[in-house]
Amino acid sequence: MGIDYEPFKKMIVSLSKFKRPLDFLSIINSDPISSFPNGRFFNDPTNKLFQSFREAWVIGKLASGLQQFSNRLKVKLNTQDPPDTYIQMEGIEYGFEITTAYKPERKIGQEYKELEKNPLQGKPYEPGRGSQEGSSWITNAIKNKHNKHYTHQYHLLVYANFEINSLDPSAISKSCYPWANAFMSIWVLNRSGNAFSKICGTDIFMMVDCCYWYRV
Repeated sequence: MGIDYEPFKKMIVSLSKFKRPLDFLSIINSDPISSFPNGRFFNDPTNKLFQSFREAWVIGKLASGLQQFSNRLKVKLNTQDPPDTYIQMEGIEYGFEITTAYKPERKIGQEYKELEKNPLQGKPYEPGRGSQEGSSWITNAIKNKHNKHYTHQYHLLVYANFEINSLDPSAISKSCYPWANAFMSIWVLNRSGNAFSKICGTDIFMMVDCCYWYRV
C-alpha cells in the first residue's frame, strides 16, 4: 500500500505558522509522524516532506532550549526556503538554515534500505570516535553550507547526528573559523536533542554564551 501524503502536507502547513516551541514539537510528535519508524523519519532521502519534518524537529529542539532566555519565542518552518526555518524572539524574526553532520562513511540511502529489510539490524556505536573526530565532521558540514554562497546571511544550526561521550564546542569554533563569517551565528544540537551550543555569533542571541553546552 502506498503512502497517503495528504496528512503530512497538512502538518507542514501547520508547522509553517509561528508557534510556541512546545506546540510546534507536539505536531511532530503526533500521528502520522509519530507512528513512522525512526529510520524513515530521519533517514529517508527520497521525500522533501520527511526532510522538512527532520528540520522541524531540529529547530524545535533549539527553540525549546532558547526559551530559558526569552519567554517570547516562537518557531516555524519556511516552505519558501532559504532559509529553512525561522525563530521569532521578542517579535524579531531570525532565519536559520539547517544541516546535519554525519560520520563521513555513513550512507543514508543505503542505511534506510537495510533498515527496511531488517529493523533490528544494529549499527556501530562509537562515542569515543565521535568525541575525537566529531569537530571535523561538523566543520565539514559548515564548510559545505558556506560553499552554497547564500545571497543573505542566515543563522546556521548543525545537527550532530552521531554518538559522543563529550564534544568540545571551543574546538569546533576554532576549526570552523575560516567559514564562520558567512553566517550570523552557528549552533550545534547534539544527537538526542537535549543539549545545544552556540559556536559563534552575537546579535540578539548575545545573552547566550559561546562554546557552552546548554540543556534543552
